[in-house]
Amino acid sequence: TTPSLREGDKVCEAYVNLCQYGSNYVGLQNSKYRINVYQITENWTNSSMKWDIAYDSNMIDSKNTDCLEAGWDCFDITRAVKSWYDNPSSNNGLLLAAENPNAGDARRYVSNDAQASDYNGYHPFLSVIYLNQTGLNDFNSYKNYDMGFAGNVYINEYTGKATTIVD
Repeated sequence: TTPSLREGDKVCEAYVNLCQYGSNYVGLQNSKYRINVYQITENWTNSSMKWDIAYDSNMIDSKNTDCLEAGWDCFDITRAVKSWYDNPSSNNGLLLAAENPNAGDARRYVSNDAQASDYNGYHPFLSVIYLNQTGLNDFNSYKNYDMGFAGNVYINEYTGKATTIVD
């Protein structure tokens, strides 16, 4: 699930960070390939997941990886996260698919379900960077209208929301 945002918060960037723990896997040494990230478009459960699940063919991000090298991969999933905040029911997760993999090559990521203590600190995590657009701030532009004794009204040119200041 995505973290809760308050009214006026705007997602600027979002990343999913995944870790391949260990490097004693089957595969070709120095074998590199590209992993593509797609947004899944149908509901699923762990027991109903299948390889031909429906997904949006517009790639969200892509990364070249080494199939045997342990470490973290970070994918920019801003577009997907923004759509999840706009329509929470569209959050069906992400599909990671190797592009033209060699037989036997794999990038094995630690899942959130991994229970062994060996995986502590290696679970996936989501980073969401956002700005709050409420009130006046230094990073937006405003149209200012003098309302006489009623003060000034500032219209945020991005959100269209008004902030009134009475002196």
